[in-house]
Amino acid sequence: MAASIARMRRVADQDEFVRENRVFHEIVARVGRSDVLESFWSAISLLASGEQHGITYSFGNRTHVVEAHEEILRACRAREPAVAAARMAAHVGELEHLVRRRYRSLLDEPTRMMVKVLQTVQ
Repeated sequence: MAASIARMRRVADQDEFVRENRVFHEIVARVGRSDVLESFWSAISLLASGEQHGITYSFGNRTHVVEAHEEILRACRAREPAVAAARMAAHVGELEHLVRRRYRSLLDEPTRMMVKVLQTVQ
């Protein structure tokens, strides 16, 4: 987790930042030792970052994400699972807040991935 955070601090490119953000969350899902969480994250990770919908992260947003990741890591290192879970819940909720504030129109549109899934099923 620490190495992922360090890489996130160094990248300037939006795409690299998003990829590394996904790596951080993959690590969290994996170390949680929950097959359900890991499977869920694998399925939702592309939707969760939002880049396929044009969501971008300003320098301030990226800094905030890195700081949130550091808070989660600190709680993990302190062996405070309830605090880590609360920090992660707040962090994930911030993406929802960002979308509701800056990308409201996306909430009314089905995701491209969901459209592809529905087309495949039909």
